[in-house]
Amino acid sequence: MKLGKTFILDDATPFGIELPQEVISNLDAIVLDAEELAKEIEDYIPENAIYIGQGGLIVATLVGTISEYLDAQRVYQKDGNRQIITVKFGQRPEKNAACIIDDIIASGKTIYEAAKYLGLERPKAASLVLSGQLRGGCREKTGSTVKGIEGLVTVLPVDRRDGFPAIFSGRMVLYKTKIDQSYMDYLSKYVKDREKFAEAIFSVNTEPYELLYKKPKEFFEKYRRG
Repeated sequence: MKLGKTFILDDATPFGIELPQEVISNLDAIVLDAEELAKEIEDYIPENAIYIGQGGLIVATLVGTISEYLDAQRVYQKDGNRQIITVKFGQRPEKNAACIIDDIIASGKTIYEAAKYLGLERPKAASLVLSGQLRGGCREKTGSTVKGIEGLVTVLPVDRRDGFPAIFSGRMVLYKTKIDQSYMDYLSKYVKDREKFAEAIFSVNTEPYELLYKKPKEFFEKYRRG
């Protein structure tokens, strides 16, 4: 268990993308090494797993194997002062599986919705990072369980003494903010200086992330480990 207020899962450095110190300090974040965490989870991933969205594909690339992939996009919208997050999925994979893989599990919404979309009854799930303090909604109790998930394996639970930890991935911070203004607006509440933050992220070459989002299979083949 690691304690902190804000975390960034560094899935940038493994693919030659700079994670600027200005971004880290602006979010007052603790950086977690995605590549090192992936080394610790590969033995727990079954051969017939389904990797969910860009986060799942990052995990697949870092462990060097993939069976099935399901495209997933989190959509951020505002309803007055309320933030609404929905998940949209792509074409169902040809084969189903008993285990769902993602990089981060916080609210559990993506994993929960993916299981429903795939028609899986109480599948297993695995992640690199897990928020240890969220409950309610898709999380059935503090520390582990996601609604509808039979068993959950994670490498690193993170927590916060006085509330819920915020967990971001490098790709969302450095790339999603550039292509989705609604996500930049969402992230802004965590940022100390939006002008300096924007200047820092727009200075970074994020071509590997662009490939990840537009041609995920090509990203996997180009960057896969092993």
